[in-house]
Amino acid sequence: MPVSRTEALKLSTAAFDVGAEVLRGQLQRSGPDAGWTLGEVNLNEWLQRFQDRELVVIVAPIGSESTEKRYCLTCGAEYVGNQCPHCRDIRQRLRERS
Repeated sequence: MPVSRTEALKLSTAAFDVGAEVLRGQLQRSGPDAGWTLGEVNLNEWLQRFQDRELVVIVAPIGSESTEKRYCLTCGAEYVGNQCPHCRDIRQRLRERS
């Protein structure tokens, strides 16, 4: 499921701040037998550096907001987009209290 550009950039900033490596770009493959590239970075070569190490890989596809109506599994509200605005506002208020 695509995430908003803002949320994806927050996630990448948080990862970078704790010392993780972060890549950003358009994922492409030049042919059926070719390797993957992200922006100008050859992912095969980039991942080779981490061979035999345990990794956590987070992929956050950045997409446009969904236009189909959804129902929040938490509060039952109907909404359009990537997340329930009612629950998002409540989460934000709770974070501000801490």
